[in-house]
Amino acid sequence: MIGALYSGLSGLLNFQKAIDVTSNNSANIDTIAYKYSRVTFKTAIEYMLTGSSTAKIGTGTMLNTIDRNMAQGPIENTGRYSDLAIAGSGFFAAADFRRNNDGELVKMDSYLTRVGKFEVLSNLNLVQGDVGLHILGIPSTIVNGDITKGAIPDPETMIGMSREEKAAFFDSLELIDLTDFRTMSGKATTAFEVFGTMATEVGPQPHVFELSSAADPRVSYKVRLTFDRQTDDLSTVFDDEKTYHWRLEVIEWSQGDNERPPITGDSGTVTFDKAGNIAFLNGGTGELLSFEINGETFQFSKAELLDASNYTDPSIQVIDTFYNGSGEIVKDGVVFEKLSKGTWLFRPALTDAKIGTTSFIGESGAEYTFDDEELNLLGGVLTFDENGRFDSLSMMKADGTLIPDIPTQIKWSLLDGTQQSMAINFRNILSGGSVQNDLQLLQDGGRATGSLRGLEFDNSGYLIGSYSNQKTATLAILPLVQMRVPEALSVSNLYSTAYNFDPEIQANNFTGVFEAGNGGTGLIEPYALEYSNVETAKEMTRLIIYQRALQLNARSVTTADAILQQAYELKRS
Repeated sequence: MIGALYSGLSGLLNFQKAIDVTSNNSANIDTIAYKYSRVTFKTAIEYMLTGSSTAKIGTGTMLNTIDRNMAQGPIENTGRYSDLAIAGSGFFAAADFRRNNDGELVKMDSYLTRVGKFEVLSNLNLVQGDVGLHILGIPSTIVNGDITKGAIPDPETMIGMSREEKAAFFDSLELIDLTDFRTMSGKATTAFEVFGTMATEVGPQPHVFELSSAADPRVSYKVRLTFDRQTDDLSTVFDDEKTYHWRLEVIEWSQGDNERPPITGDSGTVTFDKAGNIAFLNGGTGELLSFEINGETFQFSKAELLDASNYTDPSIQVIDTFYNGSGEIVKDGVVFEKLSKGTWLFRPALTDAKIGTTSFIGESGAEYTFDDEELNLLGGVLTFDENGRFDSLSMMKADGTLIPDIPTQIKWSLLDGTQQSMAINFRNILSGGSVQNDLQLLQDGGRATGSLRGLEFDNSGYLIGSYSNQKTATLAILPLVQMRVPEALSVSNLYSTAYNFDPEIQANNFTGVFEAGNGGTGLIEPYALEYSNVETAKEMTRLIIYQRALQLNARSVTTADAILQQAYELKRS
C-alpha cells in the first residue's frame, strides 16, 4: 500500500504540472506569436515481483518532456504598416543595444522572434514595440546621392557557407536607422527618350479643283494644287511662320485640246502663321490668287486656298519636366519640324528661362553650339526609311550643309553657371500611320529633392520609403533566419541566439539568413500579426483529462490510506 501512496502522489504532482502548462497556454491564447507547449509523461521505475520473471509493478509517473509546438499561428490583419507576420517557419532577428562610454550603440545579446509588432521611433530606429529591442537587417546606403539597397546572399550561397561564415553574416546584421533617409537628394536628368508616332500629312496638303470656263461651259479643267517647303532659306525653318512654294497644274481638260493647256501664273509662295492662317500670298497681303488658262482668268480667295490646303502645323513640341544638378525643375524638350518626306529637323525647345545656350554633343565627342555664329547650326536631322521606321541622325547647318557627325547628347549651359548633358534616344519614333502626332518624352535619372512621407514593407521584407518627389526607394531589408529545429530554441516569443549561433556549439541547428520567401523561411505579410497557435478546444479537453486524472490519483491515495488504516485497526484489535 505504501507504493500505491507514492504512485498516487507522483500522479498528483505531475498532473498538477500539466495543468500549469495548460493554464499557461490558455492564458496566452491571444498572445502575439505565442507557441503552445504540451506535457508528456513516462512510467517511473518498475520493480519485479518476487518469484516472477515477467510481472512488474511501476512506482508511478514522471514528467518526461515539456515540448513547444512551433506550428503556424493564425494571421490577422491589423491595418498597421509596421505590423509584420511570417507566413512560414522563419524568424526575425533582434538585438539589445547599449551605449558605451563614447556614446556609441553597441550590440549586446541577439534574439530571434516571430513577434512582428514593430515601431519606428522618433529617432527613426525600427524596434520591437513591446520590448524595445532593435530589429536587425541590412540597411541601404547612399552612393552618389542614390539610396542603394544592400545585398543578401542567394539561398545557394548561404547554404554553401561554413558555420563560421553563417555566424559572421548573422553578426553583421545592423539595426535599422532611417535617419540618413529622411530626405532624398535631387539629381540631374542624365538621358531622355522621345517615342511615339509622327503624322506624315502635316503642312498644306495637295488639292484638286474643278474649274469651268465662263465663256464656254462645255470647257472644263481639273487643276491640282501642290505645296513644297521653301528650303532656299533654312534659317527660318523653326520660325512661327512657315513658307511654302505652291504650284498649279492642269491634270484633266475637256475635249478639243490635244495638248495640256498652259497656265500663266502657275506658281508662287504662301506663308502660314502659327495659328494656321495665311499671312502672305505671293509675298504680299492680297486677298486673291489669280492665274490664266488658255488666256481665261481664274481666281481663288485666301479663304478658298486655306480651306483647300487643309493646313496643319508641321512642327511638334514635346515638353516635359527635367531636373538640374540641384534637383530643380527645368521645363524643356525638343521641337521637331518636318522638312520633306521622311526628313525632320529637331532642336532643343528652349522653353525655360533657366537655360542659356544649348549644344549637341556628337558621337565623336565634339560639341556643336547653336550660338556659334561661325558654325551656324540649324539643328539635328532625323530621317525615316520608306516604312516609316528610324533610319539615321545627323546635323545640318543653316545653309543646308550636313555635318558628318551623329548627335548623341543635348547639352544645356544654364544661367546659374552649371552645365548638363543628356543622352538622347529617338530610335522608337515612327513616321506615318496616324492622323495626329502622338509623341511622348520620358526622362531618365532625374528627380527633385524629396522628403520622406511614408513607409511600407513588401512580402520580401523590403522596407520601402515614399518621398514627396513621387519617388520610392528601398531603405532596408529585413531578412529571416531559418533554424533546422526551432523547437530547440529557448524561451517563448523571444529566443536567445547565444547557444544556437556559437560555431562550436550546436551550429548545425542554424540553416542561415535569407531574404523572405527563400530558404524555407516563408513570406512576410505586412499589415498583419501572427497570433497564438493555442487551440481552445484542445486545451479545454486537456484540462478535463488532467482534472479527472488528479481526481483518480487522489482516489488512489485515499483508497491506499483507507486500506492502511484498516490494517492498523486489525493490529490494534
